[in-house]
Amino acid sequence: MSIHFFEILQYTIPSLVVLFGVYFVINRFLMEESNKLNIMNRHFVMKENQKISLPLRFQAYERLALFLERVHPQQLVARNFITNISSEEYKNKLIIDINTEFQFNLTQQIYVSDDIWQLLRQVKEQTKILLNEIGEKLPENATAQDFANAIFHFVETTPADKIPVNVGLKYLKNEVAQIY
Repeated sequence: MSIHFFEILQYTIPSLVVLFGVYFVINRFLMEESNKLNIMNRHFVMKENQKISLPLRFQAYERLALFLERVHPQQLVARNFITNISSEEYKNKLIIDINTEFQFNLTQQIYVSDDIWQLLRQVKEQTKILLNEIGEKLPENATAQDFANAIFHFVETTPADKIPVNVGLKYLKNEVAQIY
């Protein structure tokens, strides 16, 4: 009886060792294959998301470039020329237009980097400061025409890289170039 028991153990133990070995090898193989499938699946999902999000991002950059062009001092004057008001009223109208343009583009911030969005906010504020500075240099009885002329003179006599909008456009284009 004891020989029979040892004989059974003699065949059973190696079989169990082989069984556990095969189990662990197959289990490891299946885990690696599962990981590969997960990576491939994530890669596929990312590719599909990029097909959707990349065009949206480019549209956001286009929209923000348009915003910058629209708040350029010359463009503000060209779009908003009004006669028969004071330079102060005209300046305030232009500042309202800048704020309106910015608010119209608030949702674009989710598609661009935080750095670019902060830069756009700075451009908006610097452009408003610029308009205030131009307005302060004019006499009290200045008209909207005087203010518009002062803006055109400023743009003509100032290097392009000193105008906030141009700086913003440069950085915006650089970020788009990095994506593309």
